[in-house]
Parts: sequence; C-alpha cells; structure tokens
Amino acid sequence: MTEIDEFQAETQVLRVITVVLGISTLVFLALTWAPLTAETDFLLFGWQLASAIIVFGIPVLVAGFAFRLGKTTLKRMLGGYAVLFTIVAITFVPAMTAGPLPAGLAPWPLLVTAIGTVPAALAFSPPAAWAWLGLNSAAIAPGRFFASGGSEWSEPLQYAFFTITFAGIFSAIAIVAVANGRSLDAAASAARITDASAAATRAQAREHARIDALIHDEVIATLFHASQDLPELNDSVHRQATVALNHLARLRLSSGDSTSPVPIDDFVRALADTVSALSPDVALSVRGTRADPVPADVAATLLDATSEAVRNSLAHAVRPEPVTRTVSLQLAHDAIDITILDDGPGFDPQLVPDIRLGISVSIHGRLAALRGGRSSVTSEHGTGTQVLVGWRAS
Repeated sequence: MTEIDEFQAETQVLRVITVVLGISTLVFLALTWAPLTAETDFLLFGWQLASAIIVFGIPVLVAGFAFRLGKTTLKRMLGGYAVLFTIVAITFVPAMTAGPLPAGLAPWPLLVTAIGTVPAALAFSPPAAWAWLGLNSAAIAPGRFFASGGSEWSEPLQYAFFTITFAGIFSAIAIVAVANGRSLDAAASAARITDASAAATRAQAREHARIDALIHDEVIATLFHASQDLPELNDSVHRQATVALNHLARLRLSSGDSTSPVPIDDFVRALADTVSALSPDVALSVRGTRADPVPADVAATLLDATSEAVRNSLAHAVRPEPVTRTVSLQLAHDAIDITILDDGPGFDPQLVPDIRLGISVSIHGRLAALRGGRSSVTSEHGTGTQVLVGWRAS
C-alpha cells in the first residue's frame, strides 16, 4: 500500500532538496578526493572507510529513494544523517594515528560541512537547525587547530567563520523553502475545508429537493390512491406503498439527523440499493453475521463512503477491456467492513492532488470523523484498486 501524504507541498520541497543534496554530495566527493586519499595514512583505516561511506554514501542513497518516501520517513533519515555527520566531524582528531597533517591539508570532513548542516535544516525545527549549524561550525576551529599540530588559531577561526557563513546560506534557503511548502499545505487545507463546506451545502440542497420529490411522487401519490378505496387499485397501491417505504428507509439511513439505530437487514438492503443504483454490474457479497443494529451515524457514513468509492472506480478505473468491480460486506458483532475492489489500471495514491476531494474528504475525511472509523486505499499501477471503509465498536 502506498502511503497518502497529506502535506504534499512540504514533502515535494523536501524531496527536491534531498535529490539536489545527493547530486551535490557527488560533486563534493570529487572536490574532496585529493585530501580524502592523502589523509588515509594519518587515520585509522576502519574509521576512514566507514566515515567516507557515511558522509558521501548516505545522501546519495536517500536521494535515490526520496520520491518514494513520505515526509516523516524522509525527515527521520535526514536528521539521522545530520547526527552521523557531526559524529564523523568531531571524531576526526581522535581517529588520527599520526600527525600533525602536512601544511595545506585540512580534515576532509570539515571541508564539506554544508552537506551535513543542510539535512539538519530540512529535518529539524529552525531554532534546532541553526543551533546544529553553530555546533558543526564551532567544531571546525579546534578540529583544524589540533589536526595541524596546534601551531596557531587564526587560520582555524577564519575557516570556521567562513564555513558558518557559507553553510548558513544554504541552510537558510532550505529552511525558507520548507516553511513556504508548509504554508502552501496550510492554505490548501483551508481551501479543502471551504470546498467541503460548500459541497455539504450543495448536498443539503440536493437532499431537500430529493425529499420534496419523494414526498410528492411517492408518499402523496400513494395516500391519494389509497383514499379512493377502489378495489381495482389495491394491488397498485400496495406496490406503490412498498416502493415509498423502501425510499423512506433509504432516506433515513442516509440522513445524518437520525439517531435511531438501523436494523442490520435495513442496512444491508440500503447498501445493495446504493451499489445497484450506481451500476448494476457491481457485485455485492455479504459475509458474517451481526444481530445488533447499526448506529445511525455509522450506517450513513459507511454508505456515503462506499458510494464515493464506487463512483471513483466507475469514473477512473477505465480501460479498453471490461473492469470487474465488487463490493464485499463483512459483518461481525463488533465491526463492519466494506471492501470495494476493482481490477482496473490502478494508480499511485501519492500523486493524487489535494484538490481532488474524493479520497481525502469523501472517504478518509468521513471515516476519520467517525468514532471507530477506519479507511485505506491500496493501489498501484497495473494491479487495480482496493478501498476499505470500516467501523469497529469502541
């Protein structure tokens, strides 16, 4: 299952900068190759090998998987790398087996401090990121001083000041970029709430129109014909009354205002009507048993989410060959699960834009607002799509 990331803009910023960082690391490796190899004779071999792999290998590896990772995982990996880089920088002098370094050579980790502080800017809060930059820059002066034999402080201090300025520019760019992405996500979230509210208002208006039509077309017509007391109309009135009662039962199930529990048979019948109304080709199966009625809000939420999932499948799971769609209802004494499955072309949930409310609001949003509700969307290109909406009694 592919994780759906709610923070799309911030995540994309993190991914892009991570990829740029990976490419930059290869450039830094080329520029640092001469001192890296020249200092091998002065260091523990195991430390030198492990440190080179950590400093230059991890950013490239993370960059390669950046667009397959969610925001939280990516931040953890970048933060972990920032910590490892700092450990490498401060253990350079203890790892020396001979010294001091020849004139013109400086500890190689201190030459690439920017690739250790930019990940901190991406992973940590701004105050922590600036503190981390200060820590790494502060380690440069004593590191260069002792590695060169402790002759004088002016050059190490100048290099530390240059590093904090140089690395600080890139850290600032990263911090501002992530903050802008977060602001875009906040604006998108506010827009989604506004759109959802407007959609709810439109849905309420449609519901009122449906109720008006139901009362006129079914209820009043049934009462009128029944009042005629004509024997030849008895069968017709009976059929019309049955249809009207079924409509009213479905209306009660789909209304969030009702607080009366829904008998399980009524819920199953309403689910079957909902699915068949969308497409008669969608097969419905029922497994398990349940004696207790379904809470009204649970019934309404599951029906609405199922309807949206089936509509999404009908609209988007399209290919030249016929697509098989099924809805499976699993009943238990403490849970209800509905699985909507198709063998269509599938999709990548991470690439669904936030402005598409079908998944984020109509499915996940509905179930997240329901106590005990849960939902998931599993899909990959070429493997179809499975949507699960369910509820468990707490």
